[in-house]
Amino acid sequence: MSDMCVDKKEVKDIVEGETALVKSEINGKFNLIDEKIDTLQATSIKTLQQTTLTNSRVTTLERKTDSLEQVNLNKISTCPHTERIRSLEDARLELNTVKRVIWTAFGALAGLIVAITAILALIY
Repeated sequence: MSDMCVDKKEVKDIVEGETALVKSEINGKFNLIDEKIDTLQATSIKTLQQTTLTNSRVTTLERKTDSLEQVNLNKISTCPHTERIRSLEDARLELNTVKRVIWTAFGALAGLIVAITAILALIY
């Protein structure tokens, strides 16, 4: 009977030893997981702070842009030269159109002259 007690004690010691190793390994892995979670939380907090800062800057810029657009609209509506500016812009557009037509006609005329010269060279 004492042999059985010894065997049980040895088995118990082996099981407890193996259990302690597994428990130690699991605790080590949990510690590693906890460290990674802490790192992710720190990164997340930093990202949130940067996002908040960026959103604040964007909001400020949007307000300034809205304000400048309103000032610009007020200046346009109260400017005494608005009609003159529009007429000058229209005249510039017309001038650009006329220039395009002239250059197109000049190109066509040059092509016609080259064609006539080639025909005359063949005839004579």
